[in-house]
Amino acid sequence: MKVLYITEIFPDPRTGLGYWGGGERQFYEVATRVAKMGHEVTVLTCKFPGQRDHDIYDGVEVKRAGASRDPRTGEALKSPVRVAEYLARTVKNGLDTECDVIHCNAYFPVVAGWVVSAIKGAPMISTFHDLPGMETWTEYSGSRTWGLLGYLSTVSSALLARGPVISVSEVTKRKLAPYVRGALDVIPNGVDLALLDPARSRRRPAQVLYVGRLVRYKRVDVLLSAFGEVLSKMPEATLVIVGGGKERPLLEKLAASLPRESVTFMGSLASNEEVAKMYRESTLFVLPSVVEGEGIVLKEAMAAGLPVIATRSPGSGVLGLVKEGWNGALVRPDDPGPLATTILQFLSDKGRREETGMNGRKMAETWDWDETAKGVLRIYRRALAKR
Repeated sequence: MKVLYITEIFPDPRTGLGYWGGGERQFYEVATRVAKMGHEVTVLTCKFPGQRDHDIYDGVEVKRAGASRDPRTGEALKSPVRVAEYLARTVKNGLDTECDVIHCNAYFPVVAGWVVSAIKGAPMISTFHDLPGMETWTEYSGSRTWGLLGYLSTVSSALLARGPVISVSEVTKRKLAPYVRGALDVIPNGVDLALLDPARSRRRPAQVLYVGRLVRYKRVDVLLSAFGEVLSKMPEATLVIVGGGKERPLLEKLAASLPRESVTFMGSLASNEEVAKMYRESTLFVLPSVVEGEGIVLKEAMAAGLPVIATRSPGSGVLGLVKEGWNGALVRPDDPGPLATTILQFLSDKGRREETGMNGRKMAETWDWDETAKGVLRIYRRALAKR
């Protein structure tokens, strides 16, 4: 079949742009696998400086036009004009592309996909990774006005999602249920088990790892505060922070109060291989975020054999991944004290780390990007059969 994917961000191996978060990672993994299975795949995405209008790689044709995201961080632009331009150009490219099905990544791509689907008559499928509430959008954007606009955009895209909707977790499915009119399926994200094989690890003692966007709701500031307590009792510990975002300058100021070379900001790495190397080098993974639809980074850390620490935040998808005392630990959100204590417990107990990491790897072996892609294809076929 001919499949058209619409996503604001799509990883670009030529420039290293687009490796910013889980949503874009999922669409890359699914689209490239669908292409390998013999289907004709086209991706419509934003165009950032240094990128070409048209590329073909990994069997996927990529068309780029407009930009609704910041090319430095991947965060949404606060510019209705730029967003409108992106949507108009994406709709035009969509109408010019032959397709049997259209698969949209939340949120703005759903709007473009809705228009293209209505005009072309092709079935539309939408994927939602989370459905953040008003408070989360306000915190993320820095103002109630932009927070309200973000929240309304999110809910509107869920209401516009004609046809099947894919959720990455049961938690997100429950959030979507009041708004979605069509079929609502859960297809979990996968992991690259070979790339993250613990047998390839070269652990650096007492190295703690964070991977993710540097935005307020991820609570990296809480991790830095906790790490100050960790260093007071274990000065040889180190913290590696992988990812970019608007919070980085503030976080670097906080880290400046800690001993030199105890904290390293890696920025956004240019390939999945580089990120995997950081998992394989580390001893412990921490995700202090209070909002997650599922948490691909937790799955990747488990696949790499790392014990994981996350927060016990109501409505967070991590609660379905982290099993307290088995593959990791859950701590109270926004509280550096318990987080520091739990980090020290893992760093001080090699036996516990190894057992917990091994349990996480066992759990990760139940997730596979190939199975994710096959599940998505089943939904395409079901949508086509109902035409």
